[in-house]
Amino acid sequence: MPGFAIPCVSNCPPFTLPSNPVLLGGENRSGTTLLSVLLDSHCDLVVGPELDFTEPVDLGPHILAVCDMIDVHDSRLAGATKDTVDPDWYDGAHFVLQCERFGLERDDLRNLVVDLMTKRGTDLSALEDRCRLIDSIGEFRRKQMGARRWGMKLQRRILDVGTYAAIWPRAHFIHIIRDGRDLAASHLKTVPEWGYRTVAQAAHGWLDVVTGPRQAAPDGRYLEAAVRGSGHAPPRNHQTNAGLPSPAVGRGGPEPRGARTRAVQQTLGASRRAGRKQASAHRA
Repeated sequence: MPGFAIPCVSNCPPFTLPSNPVLLGGENRSGTTLLSVLLDSHCDLVVGPELDFTEPVDLGPHILAVCDMIDVHDSRLAGATKDTVDPDWYDGAHFVLQCERFGLERDDLRNLVVDLMTKRGTDLSALEDRCRLIDSIGEFRRKQMGARRWGMKLQRRILDVGTYAAIWPRAHFIHIIRDGRDLAASHLKTVPEWGYRTVAQAAHGWLDVVTGPRQAAPDGRYLEAAVRGSGHAPPRNHQTNAGLPSPAVGRGGPEPRGARTRAVQQTLGASRRAGRKQASAHRA
């Protein structure tokens, strides 16, 4: 389906990154945005939106050029859609804007890109370099906000959970699975310009995203959170603690003793219990 293609990265890379992000995945229109906002409200987390880091031609010179173009209001980046932005620059511009939504200033992005290009001696087009830049962005925001962990949305890249679990061996993955019927209706009714066009397309796409990650999901670090019915929030019985304290106050101010604090505390750690159960089942 147009706009949903993701490069194949099924071979595990020979490098690892030491940070411990919380990476959220799921089919589009599954509730990952709500979950990212929910987790970001926790004082020990800084969680950003999806960063489309595999789409731009590279994350080095191309991204630096896009930053300069945005600064001078280049006409090739006019508007905010694929219909108005020059197709040669759309993916890069979209990535820069996503970084800004994560709270990363454009000059800070420039500095991170230049630093990594200097260290690596590349244009940051290989998967390893792309992931290193994402890690640098996450760690920058984590330190900036005084958080213990950073996170972001992988969306359909959860299909390559095995690859990303190898790159980030300390990461936890939360896979939101929305009821397929609700997801199909959401695509057909609310995003007809880029979503699935038929129920059959939605069914096949949904099934791929639901079943694919289970083949390579890392034991103890992967959680599936089912969203049923017409709701969009992860059910509370899929939520536990992953080593984070139980704060009464998040970055946004005092929180009630209710769904938000409990949900944040519980969602992060359920992967450990789920992983232990999965490991026990494998041994059995």
